[in-house]
Formats: sequence, structure tokens, C-alpha cells
Amino acid sequence: MRQNKVNPNHTRTRLYSEVEKALRVGIHEVVLSLGLEEGRRTKLVGMHLMGDRMFFFDPELNPELSYAADLGTVGNAFEIAEGITVRYEGNGLHSIERKALANLFYDAKAYALIPRAYKLVA
Repeated sequence: MRQNKVNPNHTRTRLYSEVEKALRVGIHEVVLSLGLEEGRRTKLVGMHLMGDRMFFFDPELNPELSYAADLGTVGNAFEIAEGITVRYEGNGLHSIERKALANLFYDAKAYALIPRAYKLVA
């Protein structure tokens, strides 16, 4: 059996449905790797689903992944790639539209690392 030596405590997936399922079950800290620019990947740490948005920590802006971080005015939006807008939600969290994130997975520009400490309920 092949061992995962790069991320031994995570399961790698390219299916967006598994990411949503994990967040709905209550798994936090799902690491998302998005290929937004040529040769450069952006890492996000998915925490919650709420409505049509996914809330996440951006390790570049909030390296401690702290809910106490103040990163600006709530509601400020900025584009991280063409057609993909991120909004600051307060308490150190940003959000992205679930549809835009799903499209990155469908276009094979994203993958996720789901912690193995939790078992997904079928």
C-alpha cells in the first residue's frame, strides 16, 4: 500500500462535493489550494459554510488563523483573480462565493486537503 508522506494527516481530493460535505459535517481547517495564477498557488483554510458563501482564513493575511485578527473594514471586497471576489467578513475571516470556488474545482484548478482526524459520514 502506498503511503502519503507529504500530507500524512490529510486526505487530498479534487471533488468540491467532498469539501462541502466535510464542512457541513463540522470539519474545520480544510486546506484549499487554488491555482489562480500561472505557476503560483494560493492556500486558504476553509472553516464554515453559510448561505452561498464559504468562510475561510487567508494564511497570507492572518498567519495565526486567529478569530481576533482585525484585517480592515467588514464588507470590503477585492478580486484575487479574474471573476473571483473575496469579501472580508470580520473576526479574521474572509468569504468567497461557493459557486466561484466550485468552478475552480470543476476546471481542475483547485484541490483540498481534508483532515483525517475526522471520518466523513456517508
